[in-house]
Amino acid sequence: MRVFPGACLLLLCASGSSAQTAAPYATEVVSLPSGALRLRALVGRPDGPGPFPAYISNHGSMTTQEASRPPRTQITKGSLPDTLARRGFVVLVLARRGYMGSEGTATTYSQGHGSGGYSGRRASDVMRGAEEEAGDVVAALEYLQTLPSVDPERISVGGVSLGGLVSIMAASRDARFKAVISMAGGYRQGGQGGVDEAWPLVQGVWKNGAQKIRAPVLILWSKNDMIIDEDEGRQLEKELRRTGKSVEMKVYPAFRDNGHFLFSRAEGYPVYIPDAVSFLETHLMR
Repeated sequence: MRVFPGACLLLLCASGSSAQTAAPYATEVVSLPSGALRLRALVGRPDGPGPFPAYISNHGSMTTQEASRPPRTQITKGSLPDTLARRGFVVLVLARRGYMGSEGTATTYSQGHGSGGYSGRRASDVMRGAEEEAGDVVAALEYLQTLPSVDPERISVGGVSLGGLVSIMAASRDARFKAVISMAGGYRQGGQGGVDEAWPLVQGVWKNGAQKIRAPVLILWSKNDMIIDEDEGRQLEKELRRTGKSVEMKVYPAFRDNGHFLFSRAEGYPVYIPDAVSFLETHLMR
């Protein structure tokens, strides 16, 4: 069992077979450095020597109770990371600082499940925390580049909700990301400071991303998102198009009573995963 530079191997387990796709993959929980912190991540690695393309998966915000859960030891069956690993991607499911066993504290904990709010936190504090977490994502990229099984020129990133915002931030600061997916990416301020304070800050991220991102971007949304409005995605798409960047946006029909959860519920997997996989394979598979 090999320990890669800059990372401590904690657990190795086999991923079970699936009727969806034949190829098996192995999973391992790793600890990787981000500045002075150690972060936990779950890595799925296909069989074979590679080198393979890679995808970093970013979670959304959580309550403090949800964030205190133990590190994940299995990739969710049927999810986007699971599907990609079975199709020949190395996947890294990251727990950013202050989440699920990773060191540090976060200013991005939400008020409650599905609320999208950040009670008692100013929008500027949440955005500062998101910028710090974008640094964690860059650290995950640097870790992946140490793995012999990963092609360092074919690393992508994506995330849901706040994780989508953080993914855009990370790709804005580092051109080594070769593809980006933002799924209902953004942030709604429901606590101190209110929407009027939050939205200009998000717009600033979109404008910065439009100037600095070099990778193609896929933006995914559901029509009835009750947490982060579709307009946030439309604004990002507009800014990227204005600067001549490669961008595609897809808006799916209403999903149950809140389309924000299309990207985290198993019932939503068949809706958006084919588009996400097609996008990544188009830009990263050789």
